[in-house]
Amino acid sequence: MIFFNLSNLEERLRGNSLQANHLFTYFMINIILVILSLSTSKQPEDTEVWIMGLSTLMTAIITIGFLIYLFDLCKRAGSENRFLEFYFSLGFVVVLNFAVFILIPIAVLIKILNLPLLDFPLPNLVLDVLLEVIFYYILTRSFQRVLVPTKPD
Repeated sequence: MIFFNLSNLEERLRGNSLQANHLFTYFMINIILVILSLSTSKQPEDTEVWIMGLSTLMTAIITIGFLIYLFDLCKRAGSENRFLEFYFSLGFVVVLNFAVFILIPIAVLIKILNLPLLDFPLPNLVLDVLLEVIFYYILTRSFQRVLVPTKPD
């Protein structure tokens, strides 16, 4: 199973050489992460309802929009039957890289600089939306690299 080497995973997906048990593991990890994020995400008590509603709406729009776009990329490449394989495996590795190289450094920087960002819902919402768009952009680029036809030897 590949954890960090995105280019290696992309190459194996292009060659259709990823084992089914690895795909299932990627799927299960994604499901567990979604469950954990839903059960641990809490808004501050004083957050206005409209901010929470706007946050949910923005997340839904971004997620659904990018998923439709990613599926369309697969369809145009004739690989729509492999969409879930690509999404769960690439998604896991991108999330892991994203967390280690983007989210954790941002959290450390916020802590070091003692920024009260989390005390203000609107900047927090903007940061969340920005990070979601960056994540899906990275995932989209990875999909595009996998879907490029390989040249025969």
